[in-house]
Amino acid sequence: MQIDYSKIITDLIQRNVEKVFKGVYKKGEEKYQELIIHTGTAFEEYLKSAVNKFSKTKSIIDKHRPVYIYDFYVDIDVKCGDDIINTEKVEQLLEYNKKITIFGTGGIGKSTLFKHLFLNTIRTTDLIPIFLELKNINDKSINDKEYKLEDFIYESLVDLNFSLEKELFIKSFYSGNYIMFFDAFDELNSDKKSFVHNEIERITNKYGDNYYLVSSRYNEMLERGWDNFYDFNVIPLDKEKSIQLVTNLDYDEDIKSKFLFQLTEGNLFDTHSSFCCNPLLLTLMLLTYEEFAEIPAKLHLFYEKAFYTLYAKHDASKGSFTREKRLEKKGLASDDFEYILSIFSAFSYLDSKNTFTRNQLMEYISEAKEEAKEEIGIEFNSNDFKIDLTEAVCILIQDGINYRYQHRSFQEYFTALYICKLGDEARQEFLMELFEEQPDSINEDTVFDMLYDMGRSKLERDFLIPALNELKDLIIDPDEEVMAFKFLNLIGSKLRFIADTKMVEGQVIHDVRARLVYSKPLNTYNSRYRYLVEFIAAKYNDYYKHIPQSDFITTSDKRKAAKEMYERMAGKDAYSESRSMFNYRLNINTFTKVDVKDVVLIDTVMIRKLRNSLWVLEMLREKYANKKTRKRRSKVK
Repeated sequence: MQIDYSKIITDLIQRNVEKVFKGVYKKGEEKYQELIIHTGTAFEEYLKSAVNKFSKTKSIIDKHRPVYIYDFYVDIDVKCGDDIINTEKVEQLLEYNKKITIFGTGGIGKSTLFKHLFLNTIRTTDLIPIFLELKNINDKSINDKEYKLEDFIYESLVDLNFSLEKELFIKSFYSGNYIMFFDAFDELNSDKKSFVHNEIERITNKYGDNYYLVSSRYNEMLERGWDNFYDFNVIPLDKEKSIQLVTNLDYDEDIKSKFLFQLTEGNLFDTHSSFCCNPLLLTLMLLTYEEFAEIPAKLHLFYEKAFYTLYAKHDASKGSFTREKRLEKKGLASDDFEYILSIFSAFSYLDSKNTFTRNQLMEYISEAKEEAKEEIGIEFNSNDFKIDLTEAVCILIQDGINYRYQHRSFQEYFTALYICKLGDEARQEFLMELFEEQPDSINEDTVFDMLYDMGRSKLERDFLIPALNELKDLIIDPDEEVMAFKFLNLIGSKLRFIADTKMVEGQVIHDVRARLVYSKPLNTYNSRYRYLVEFIAAKYNDYYKHIPQSDFITTSDKRKAAKEMYERMAGKDAYSESRSMFNYRLNINTFTKVDVKDVVLIDTVMIRKLRNSLWVLEMLREKYANKKTRKRRSKVK
């Protein structure tokens, strides 16, 4: 049963409007009451519009009608350290800290969680919630130094019928009566992430009495964190919650009951737990269940089956009803449709676009049409493709006046598919451009992971070898320690000493730690090499077995070296310093005055990843040199 939010919103605003604007309006002013009424009305209109927008969503199953989120929503848990928090009530999170980052993998339900928390704030607290879709900053021009995050917040509210003057609204931030939900940091373009990262840090310090929640996929920039934020991770669904979610979905009852039987009585959850514990993948499993008896273990094969299910079917809630596809009627085969979609996805992915205006959508379709005609001679009507894509297959859905992917992971799958089908030269060119334009995609998205599974040799030959060659040329040195030192400088490392101050028997003692941090913004040109060595460390870890045990430096050795370096350098003007009540920090922005051996000692983990990558490069060179030799020999025979 849907909740009537109108009265709840009115009561919330009436209880709090004077508190929010205390100090902004003065009671002695002649028009005080008029201002309060005008302000209350502005917030009521915003919250009613926001509830209408964020309380409903379209899904893979309900493609053409927005569904009330509590018709299917299942409460999820989040974890910080050893603490597990149930998110049924927002207050359980807010009791923990005022500033929280929530991390989770793609499809785990972060945006739906934030919508639930937004609605729950209205129902159960005296805070005024503000929901902010960070992806909308991608279309903003932030070159103007005057543009601040406050401007974006205000514009987001105005888009939902907020009518209060900007200056008055921003002054009210000091009241501490707001909770701001910054959704999907990971959907920001690379060139916007640093701006938003710095702005969130600034406003959370400036208006420190409010509550701030940020959601994101795992992200290198955010994993460095903000000093005043607590980091939570979304806990994947357990078997009970998976069953509850499927039960809640509006789907063909006969198919759903069979699927639930496999989930409850069979071993489906045990054999495919990585899919079943993710709401998006679990829903796709249900969709593919009738068509395919087996669920593949590889992610790209899973998405391949999901696409053909979406292509072949329409509304599962309407039994066997299938919507006619215009291009299929005109003779376009499903594999040709898939190829065109892969071009569209790859071109838009390279531009960091997953939400489109109608004009942008048609421009990308036109580009895909031109490429498809040139490569395989396919011609089609662009508008027919748009209609099939959004109304029949529903990989994209209309969201207000814009269009967006059902989920970013579909765009990533089709991008990987496109890259895999390219010729060798074109593939290398595309991958190296992606490496330059979106270096964080290597670790944050699934494109490279799926490519590794879809065509490992293609990825190795056309990307890893040339990218690693490029890295090696930049840092090459006969002295291995100097080479490691040059690598740390290349990726923007800073050396940070943290001296925790303690009183022991009346004496001040500094417990010195040292670690390497990475300069902002992380998405500088050379930071891509850090992503590269981390990707290789995840995929090729054989080398670690051969590293001598003596290379693994103990924590006590690191602390001893850090203390010696700290005592040698503290107080010198060349370094930036900061102090707090509890510790002293000293950042070294370059390593020119530091012994090479000392720097390399501090981050042995990153150095091992570098050494592993260089070993992989030699292994791959030998592998493909041998293949060429075998080919030549076979020709001679």
